[in-house]
Amino acid sequence: MSVDLHPLSTLSLRENDSDRSLYIGLGVFNTLAFLGLILNAAVLAAALCSPHIHRRSAWFSSMVAWIFYTISRLLILGHQTGSEPPYGTCLAQAVSVYATPPLCGLSHTCLVIDYYILSSSLTFRKKLPGDWIFRMLLVFPWVIFVLLTYITMLFVAEPSVLIRNGDHFYCVLSTQTMFLVCAVIIFVACMVNTALLTHTAITLHRHWGVFRMSSSNNAHLSLSMFLRLSIFTSLTFLTLGYVIT
Repeated sequence: MSVDLHPLSTLSLRENDSDRSLYIGLGVFNTLAFLGLILNAAVLAAALCSPHIHRRSAWFSSMVAWIFYTISRLLILGHQTGSEPPYGTCLAQAVSVYATPPLCGLSHTCLVIDYYILSSSLTFRKKLPGDWIFRMLLVFPWVIFVLLTYITMLFVAEPSVLIRNGDHFYCVLSTQTMFLVCAVIIFVACMVNTALLTHTAITLHRHWGVFRMSSSNNAHLSLSMFLRLSIFTSLTFLTLGYVIT
């Protein structure tokens, strides 16, 4: 003979299952964030310390942006469940949650622009533009980062606007406005990357002999570098697209 569980017992079992799923999700999320931080830091440290690894300044800017991104996901570690996290910590994370995805997208876009300028200059034997162009590529993503930080803080009129997201991963704003702003910026960056990489691929195909001769003495330009950049671009915007959806 079957015996029905008491409604309270059934409710308790459902709550236990829900809590178990929550903690598993948090464990996976935090582990991936830590792993991303460690790997990005290791790659950056290797490039800084090794005399045999040569990278452009735009590459270093992009790597630092991703380190900022992974750190931002861990700011309320230890406060993801239970009572609400400290207001200051939650505010800092909410600001970074909205500001770091465009920072990563724009930093990578500037890296692609940097490669595009160099490859075009070598292929068509044109003089490189002034250093101010490359300095602007370094500064621009971080200016947008500061601007988005300021705009996000304007939305925090009262503490109740700050909430943990539904999965308890990090703090966000109760309004969707900043998510839309970030989505637009990342979409535009993705389109620029796609256009530049497509144009570069066509140019390399048409002028392969000239490019191969010109790039033989340049550690920053090669076919393998272009392929790595294309793959990293795809992974970057797949990741950022998933984050903002």
